[in-house]
Amino acid sequence: MVEAVAWLEEAVKEAETSSGLTIKQEVIMTSLDKEEENEQQFCSALFSGAALVLDVTAGGWTFAQDTAAAHGIPYVRVQVSNYQWLAATDHLLQSRNATDAALIFGSEAGGFGGYDWANGCDGGSVVRVIVLPGIDDKTTTTLRKMRPAPSYYVILAATDRLTALFNQVCA
Repeated sequence: MVEAVAWLEEAVKEAETSSGLTIKQEVIMTSLDKEEENEQQFCSALFSGAALVLDVTAGGWTFAQDTAAAHGIPYVRVQVSNYQWLAATDHLLQSRNATDAALIFGSEAGGFGGYDWANGCDGGSVVRVIVLPGIDDKTTTTLRKMRPAPSYYVILAATDRLTALFNQVCA
């Protein structure tokens, strides 16, 4: 969720600069254990005036969608996490009858969605996975000593970071 907020703040800043307009935004950090509080915050934000509801939660927020629709406010859901990539990776691994894989992320922040996915959130995977937030000497040694060794190594990172991680793993 933190990555989504950072992405949104950067996008708003860029839109303000390019358009010359001032955009007022209210970010609501949702939490399953604070559902009623989240809903009250959302209604308060709508009451103060809203032109658009932009939902960047991992799975969408039905309450926000329904409430926005009831008040004639456009609701837009944007996927900014790596869940789609994780689902595609899972389908690929299953199509190859993989039983295990090492998921390696270019940064620690990128790995958080992987932890949730590997632990069964959002449907999870039938493939046994180990999630690594990048590679250092310790994790490289751990991967090499792992028995049985993972059948597949899957890396998600920017191109330059991906190349560096790949070379480090293969060294």
